Amino acid sequence: MSVFKDLTGQIFGILKVLRISSKRGNDGQIYYWVKCLDCTIEKEVVGASLTSGNTTSCGNPKTCKGAFAIFSNAAMQHGLSKRIEYQSLNGMEQRCYNPDNPAFHRYGGRKDIYGNPDPIIIYGPWRNNIFSFILYTMFCMPKTLAQFKLDNPGKTATIDRIDSKGHYVPRNIQWATYQEQNQNRENYNVINSIFVKIILIEKQISNKTNAEIFRFLQSNHNYQGSKKTVNNIINRKTWANIIVTAHDISEYKQFGTINMV
Repeated sequence: MSVFKDLTGQIFGILKVLRISSKRGNDGQIYYWVKCLDCTIEKEVVGASLTSGNTTSCGNPKTCKGAFAIFSNAAMQHGLSKRIEYQSLNGMEQRCYNPDNPAFHRYGGRKDIYGNPDPIIIYGPWRNNIFSFILYTMFCMPKTLAQFKLDNPGKTATIDRIDSKGHYVPRNIQWATYQEQNQNRENYNVINSIFVKIILIEKQISNKTNAEIFRFLQSNHNYQGSKKTVNNIINRKTWANIIVTAHDISEYKQFGTINMV
């Protein structure tokens, strides 16, 4: 015997389920009132059609751009799996909605400081709708993929959240290198170029171990980051674009800190 699951509040494609309808199918199937997140039209849809993925838009591509994107998506599937946009969206989906993904605990399984669920989500119209996502990345992002490639020749483009605490939603994603993405994530833990230079200088001029440098930063510079970040900086796995100059070392020896450059 199947267990009834109310779909109210869930999003399928660009349709948000508002409430259960009084309408029933001949075989007892349950209908729902849904609202298109693009053109805002409301209509009745059978629940099984939503959960199966057969209905993901209001169905009017002439008046609804979101519906047009979904209808066009079927014609664009061939070869799309090789595009960076497809791979990026698939990676987002895996991190946010697949509990078996190694990074799920930091995204879909994220919790707030009180231990309550605080998952990172993906903007509804982008989910399972690669064409809609591609359109956004082409025309609405702060920097297009083409411009990113011009500015970063030979480097891989990744999708980064501008606000590391926010979601994968419009106006909060950008193209970034792996290094920029790591730095943005580390900024959440209060890392900046001053800390990076202090870490590198301490390693260069003292006999401190990585663990001792970590404790030194906590005691003397109110460092709020992680020990792993300190190790990664020393091993030049992240923040490798920061270079320590002779002037930095001289200033640090004299004043115990350095100025932001």
